[in-house]
Amino acid sequence: FSPYTVVGQPVEIEERPPEEVLENPPPGIKIRNPAFDATPPEYIDMIVTERGIIPPKSAALVLWEMFRRSPAEVHQLRVEEDSTG
Repeated sequence: FSPYTVVGQPVEIEERPPEEVLENPPPGIKIRNPAFDATPPEYIDMIVTERGIIPPKSAALVLWEMFRRSPAEVHQLRVEEDSTG
């Protein structure tokens, strides 16, 4: 459960080897094997985290409990990290 994704930070989706899907693809076939996908929020009913199952509207509260910071503060910390590192 990453606070950075809650505040709209882009997530890089890892591409896994195509051989994990199909060992010998037919000629001319390109295989993509993303490790996960980005799901639009309107399709999310619950968020399963190491903290338990929470409704999407409670994500900000869970962030506050975990980090004692609001999503906006977490975003600012990320901006500061990016500019110094």
